[in-house]
Amino acid sequence: MTKEDTAPCIDLSVAQQLATIRICNPAHHNAMTLDMWQALPARMQEADRNPDVRAIILRGSGDTAFVSGADISEFSDLRARGAPARAYDKANSIAFAAIRNCSKPTIAMIQGACMGGGFGIAAACDLRYAATNATFALPAAKLGIGYPVDAMQDIVSAVGNSAAKELFYTAKTINAEEAQRLGFLNQVFDEDELEPNTRSVAERIANGAPLTLVAAKKAILASQDPSEQKLKEAVQAAEACFDSADYEEGVNAFLNKHKAHFVGE
Repeated sequence: MTKEDTAPCIDLSVAQQLATIRICNPAHHNAMTLDMWQALPARMQEADRNPDVRAIILRGSGDTAFVSGADISEFSDLRARGAPARAYDKANSIAFAAIRNCSKPTIAMIQGACMGGGFGIAAACDLRYAATNATFALPAAKLGIGYPVDAMQDIVSAVGNSAAKELFYTAKTINAEEAQRLGFLNQVFDEDELEPNTRSVAERIANGAPLTLVAAKKAILASQDPSEQKLKEAVQAAEACFDSADYEEGVNAFLNKHKAHFVGE
């Protein structure tokens, strides 16, 4: 029995400097249960703290869904009206923040349905690549759900104010081509080309200087949230690059025309 045949879970594997976080609930099109929402931050933290990991890919189990949203079967009890719904919303926000604030580059590899909370997970990632069979929607208005504010900020950042309003107000489903046109996707590939091309991007990222990538991500986050603390962290991260052995390695490699080997120090 494979991992994809087991109970709902968030699976983490690491190989060749890349971490893959697989969202597994194939019986329900990879819908997120409350346990899965609560497990995702721990998996993100584990990958982020692993010194062998340079980039993180998030994907769904199989090829029919990235994440089809929250598991509707839990709505009547774990997401019931009032306090349970608010607690569930909080678990969503913590999971989105774990992706957004991860120090390492994160990549959503999207096949099939990317709906609701799945859209939010993808929006929290740094980069998004999808197969031609991917579909996207934010159906909160059909369910009477208040979408987490921080996740809404990720979506507005990815597609802009006007497109975010239309997606939420109409709850319409769009295809991969339209999602790319809106700026949500970096690139769209044929289904059999999605994984190798996404991994090629991840490998290219993994060859870069880790401290530079951390500094770049912090600077980009600070540009979106220019609070004093965010700006301070971004400046400190940039300055750390110039004190690093990787900086010396990069300069020497460029001057001597050979490939740099960065170690993150």
